[in-house]
Amino acid sequence: MRVGVASHGATGHIYPLLGFSDVLLAAGHEVIILTGSDLVPWLTDLGYAAEAVGETIGWGAAQVRSRYPELTTSLPAEQSWRFDAELFADALPRVMAPALVTAFQSERPDLMLYESTNLGAVLAAAEVGIPGSVS
Repeated sequence: MRVGVASHGATGHIYPLLGFSDVLLAAGHEVIILTGSDLVPWLTDLGYAAEAVGETIGWGAAQVRSRYPELTTSLPAEQSWRFDAELFADALPRVMAPALVTAFQSERPDLMLYESTNLGAVLAAAEVGIPGSVS
């Protein structure tokens, strides 16, 4: 089975998926990790097949700050969640979903494994009809 593993381009987001990837590889499955370009060299040095898709979390945060400056300067602490909501439910999925759809055309995994904050992976897998599972 060919498994696509989609993660945002940050080590804290990819680490939980590497254990699953190792188990899949040990069982004889093919795994391709689809993540931000900043992690691809590190992952390939570790021996994983990896392809750059989407943008980094830093890029997404800059997009949110430019569109909604009030989310970083004047929000009360109890509303700080609003920044993450814009980041993970809007800015990152907008670039991750189309990038993954394009990657799926060449990689064509049988199954998608993605982290819980990667809504772009959920949308892309649904669009091309690939079953998905969240970690």
